[in-house]
Amino acid sequence: MADNPDTAIREAIAYQIDKIVGLGLVPKTMVIDDMIGDVRYDGSIQDWIKNAKNGYEIDRFTDEEKKDYERLKVFDFVIGNSDRHLENVLFTDEGKTYAIDHNASLVISKNDDILSFPDAVVWFFSKNVIHDMPHITEIIERFYANKDKILDLINTYVHDHTEMAKLMVESRINYLYTMIKKDKPFPRKYLLWRNALNDEIHNILKRKKEEI
Repeated sequence: MADNPDTAIREAIAYQIDKIVGLGLVPKTMVIDDMIGDVRYDGSIQDWIKNAKNGYEIDRFTDEEKKDYERLKVFDFVIGNSDRHLENVLFTDEGKTYAIDHNASLVISKNDDILSFPDAVVWFFSKNVIHDMPHITEIIERFYANKDKILDLINTYVHDHTEMAKLMVESRINYLYTMIKKDKPFPRKYLLWRNALNDEIHNILKRKKEEI
């Protein structure tokens, strides 16, 4: 567990966000704070995925697994998950894909750079014609349509670095949605992504100031 008081909450919120957008990749996750006998359990619990293999244990993705893994790239980018690797993506013989380990998401430190994300994100969005990938555009549109629900969830349950987490998530949803509505490819340079996200953050803060 990460050294953070809201780690368990982040695991549970990742599951709730997954439910909100209908992704179906994060197993059911709940926060537990209870005594069982003489032992106090304080953390999160998650449905156990039976007979699953991680990404290093399979030979290749099926077409549907590939699409799920690509949807997961969008999910991780939006929630700022900095710890995705093939060992925490699970695959079952029934063709289901599951994503676990989301404690390193939604800003875990006041020193986090909310404009930072893995280079692989830029590579994926710039090397593919995203507008021709309906499974990607659809999940981006769901994030945008449910943005207020997601931000309310974070505001209610994340009690450390809350505003930073909300800014990060909202700016990333806005940016992805804006880009898929344009008849242009995603930028190939990391700095252009950072600049665009920074502009989104300034716009959000400006709007909030005007609303006061």
